[in-house]
This record gives sequence, structure tokens and C-alpha cells, in this order.
Amino acid sequence: MSNNILYLVGPIGSVGHFTGMGAVIDSAGKVVENFPKIVDLSWPENFFIETAISDEEGGFFIFGEFDTVGGLARDRFVHILADGSIDPDFDAGEVGGDISAMAVYDSTLYLGGNFSEIGGEDRENIASFNVETKELTGWNPGVDGTVKALAVSTDGILYIGGDFSEIEGEGRSNIASYNMETEELTVWRPEVNDAVYDIAVSPTTDIVYITGSFTQVGAVNRQCLASFYSNDSLTEWDYPEFSGSYWYSHPTLLNLRNETLFVAGDITQVGTEPRDMLAALNANTGDLLEFAPEFDADGWPFIGAIHTTNDKLYVGGEFEEVDGNPQKNIVSFNLTNLSWVDDWNPRPNAPVQAISSGDLGVFVGGDMGFFGYEARGGGAGINLTTNEITEWDPGLDSEGYGRRITADTDGRIYVTVNGQIMAYDHQGDPLTGFTPPEIDGEIYSLAVNGNTLYVGGDFTINDKDLNNIVALDSLTGEIIPNWDEINADGSVLAITVVDDTVYVGGEFEEIMGKEQNYLAALDLEGQVINWQPNPDDSVHSLLGADSKLYLGGKFREILDEERNLLASIDLPERTLSDWVPNIPQEEQYTD
Repeated sequence: MSNNILYLVGPIGSVGHFTGMGAVIDSAGKVVENFPKIVDLSWPENFFIETAISDEEGGFFIFGEFDTVGGLARDRFVHILADGSIDPDFDAGEVGGDISAMAVYDSTLYLGGNFSEIGGEDRENIASFNVETKELTGWNPGVDGTVKALAVSTDGILYIGGDFSEIEGEGRSNIASYNMETEELTVWRPEVNDAVYDIAVSPTTDIVYITGSFTQVGAVNRQCLASFYSNDSLTEWDYPEFSGSYWYSHPTLLNLRNETLFVAGDITQVGTEPRDMLAALNANTGDLLEFAPEFDADGWPFIGAIHTTNDKLYVGGEFEEVDGNPQKNIVSFNLTNLSWVDDWNPRPNAPVQAISSGDLGVFVGGDMGFFGYEARGGGAGINLTTNEITEWDPGLDSEGYGRRITADTDGRIYVTVNGQIMAYDHQGDPLTGFTPPEIDGEIYSLAVNGNTLYVGGDFTINDKDLNNIVALDSLTGEIIPNWDEINADGSVLAITVVDDTVYVGGEFEEIMGKEQNYLAALDLEGQVINWQPNPDDSVHSLLGADSKLYLGGKFREILDEERNLLASIDLPERTLSDWVPNIPQEEQYTD
């Protein structure tokens, strides 16, 4: 660490802000810190947020493949309140399947998906919770197929879309509606000939929009998109035909804001106009608008979620660029003119599948693990004051990756790569003039003090009578005088410098021909100091802090006293301190 910047090396291809499967993002594109982390501690093959919705009180209902939220056990379903705290009274219990759609109306949370029970109660693909009492309601109509979409009109009509033929034992072809004031199935049955994937309802006109894989509504041709008046009759507007990558391609997502209907999915053309996964239509006339962003990715891009607030459109999925601009997996557009918001780029590291908004900001979920994604080549730097990722990038992709690292107070960073030492400035550019000797063997430890770089390991240097330890000029890489004949008879695994003393730990039993079991102190000239701590086994790590030398390794005894794997030495006296960590004797040291 240097100047409160933590430097990391290893097989690092990217870095970011760990969040779990989702996070709330503020208006600047930054992660909101007090939102609980959603994780699955069992780390299954598939872990992700599947769907999320506002609770209409500034918080969120969230469903996915997780078992822990903010350190509390939650089985795939959680209610997070407006202040970011977890609702302690809401626990849906076990969900016997998947929830893919949610809607909130008048203190009731409606759930749809492909499930057979919730909280030990039989529920066939549809259910509801009383938000105030946190209890599953008695409403249990039963749907004979998957519910993919739910939406509620301002007058309390719940619209249900999916891939089904019956609800409550009555025939309904892929779409149905309930009057939730009476909890009665309405007589509306438009006979949609294939699955409905999403539904949007206008809050001003109560016109209902649906999208899916259908081609007909009743006897009327409606390819992938249709709308209904509030009296349940099909509107006369015949929307332009949608084309996709395959014959079976179709839109899967809808979002309505003001008089604009946003449609997303596997779309390549709308009518005669090219569109790349996303299109905007005039909700009143069905006319295609000019809005036509282009999405690009290394693999196969897709859109997994769309969401609008009063002034923004959010689009999430898997992509690397939007209209040629770097924009990873989620993008925002201004609703007033549908322009790209170029200073909002939270960069989740994996596809986005759920977006919603609340008091803290915009919730973004999927199968990501972190936000603020930055590609890196084998190393990274993190500013511990701001928690921001620095620009340091050693660019080691083609040369292997670093295994050891240290830094000085002037921002010079030293890294071992393939058994050799490389030096960089704080931007990741190689230091000019630094030409260390070629090392034959392995480097296990680095430490820098002033303009001296100490190197330990299991190595020799050509034409030099030294083994396993050396000191180099940190600016030039040249061997420091008096350090060109230093010998340890075993590997040097750890080095730290405290004041004017170099402490060395490892698997050696002699240094410069002097008996020195596993731990030694040297002065800055490389001379062994007369000090015999004699740990009874190897020392693997050293840390100097607060006038103490901390060490860890395989030892069980040091300075003739029992210390199990960890110990500390008071400095400058070099006497054993009374720090005795509670480590059971049966524990073994592991690197």
C-alpha cells in the first residue's frame, strides 16, 4: 500500500465495487453504500436477481436465486424498505418455483410465475400478499400455465399474461383479468393465440398494451403487439410488424411512459425501419418514433429489462456499447428528447435482468457481483479514501500475472512476474531506467524502504555469490553494495523493514553461515544482528506495526515460549509480547 492506495496483483481481468447480485445506483451512476448486499452463500451455478418492483413506498420487493440479504437469511424473496433496511416482518417462506412477475396495488403485492406453493400454502402460478400484514392472502384462483406478466389499472383491474389456457377452471387464452375490488374473474377473453410476455396499462386512458409471441387476437391479425380500450375491445391501431434474428423472434418487454410505448426484445426491424432490440412507438397512434439506439457486445447482446421514471428511460441487459459509446450492461436516456445520458455509467460486470426505482435511487439486479467494472491486466489499485479504482493497470495480459507486489511512498510499484521484477509508476507505465538482474528461481517476498527494494525467495543471480535474498536500488535495479554476497540456506518467504532493521522469515536455518532458525534481523548493510528468536518451524509472513513485529507460520514455539502459528515481538527490545491469539493446537498453517 502506498499513499492510502491498495495495490493488487494476480490473475485479475477486471475489478469493481462488490455489491452482490444487485445495487441501488444514484443519479451520478454511483453505488449507494447503505443498500444491503444480496448474495447466495452457497454459490450455486446460477445465482441472479430475476425480478424487482417498487413497493410504492420507496422500497423494493426483489426475487431471485439468493439466500442472504444484508447478512440476514432470506430464501429468494425479500422486501427492502425505503431507507435500505430489510423488512424484518416480511418473510414469504419457501417459494416452490420461480416468480417472474410482480405488481402492487392498494396494499397488495401480486405474484406470478411458475410455482406450486408459497410459504407452505398451495398456490398455482399466482398469489398475493397483504403488504400491511405481511401475510399471504386467501386469494387462490390457480392458473394452469406460467404467468409471465402482471399489471394493474387505476380502477383495480389486474391483467394477467402468460402461457396458459385456464384460470380458476375457466378458459382463458394466455391473457385474463380480475376485478380486484371483488376478486372476481372478468368476462374479458380476447383469445390471444400464443404467449403474452409483458403488459403495460396507461394510467390516464386505461388502454392495455400487450406483447409476446402471438400473431392473432381473436380473428384479428396482431403480430407481437396489441392494445385494448378500457371497455376491453381491441383497438383499431395495427402496429408495424416486428422482425427479429429468427422466424420465432418477438418482443418480450414493454414500458409505457406518457404517450410513448417502449418495446424491447429480439428486434431487428419494425415495419421497414431497422431497430436494434429497442423501439419506441406513439402509444396513441402506433407510429414508430425515430428513437433507434444501437447496442453492441463482444458476444450476443440482449435487453433483459426496461424501466422508466418521470424523466429517464433505463435499459439493461448484456452489451458493451450504445451508439459506439462505452456503456456496459445498462444505459439511461432522457425522456424529454430520448438522448443518451453520457455521464451515467454504473458498469455492472454481468447482464442486467431487473430494474426498478425507489427513494434511494434506481435498483439494478441480475447475475452480477460488482459495479464500476474496469478491465485490468493482472493488477489494480484502489484508493482507500474514496473507494475509487485508480487508473493503475500493469497490462500483464500477454506476460503472465503478478504474484508479489510492494510500493513506495513516491508511487512506484514493484511486481514479480514469471520470476522477475517489474517496476511501474502510478499509472501503470514501466519505470524507465529500472533494470534489475535476471533472477534464476522463485521470488516469494518484496519489501521497499526508502530507495532500497528487498527481495526474498528461492533463487540465485548469475555471477553473484548470493542465495535467496538480495537488496536492489529501487530506482536502477542495481544490487546494493554489501548485499551481493548474502546467503540464506533456505527459502526466504517474508521480509519487512522496521526503522533501520530488515526482518527476514522463511525456511532457512543459516544466514551468512550463522545459525538463524527461520527468523532473522539484519541491519541496512546486510549484517546479521545478534538475535536468536528460534521459532521451531518456518515463518511465512511478517508485518511491522505499532512498535511490534507480527509473524505467522508453522511454528508452535518462539523465544522459548508457546505460540501457536501467530506471535508478536515488541520493538525495539525484540522481546516476546503477551499477545496470544486463541488458535487451537489442532489448527494447521496454510498459505
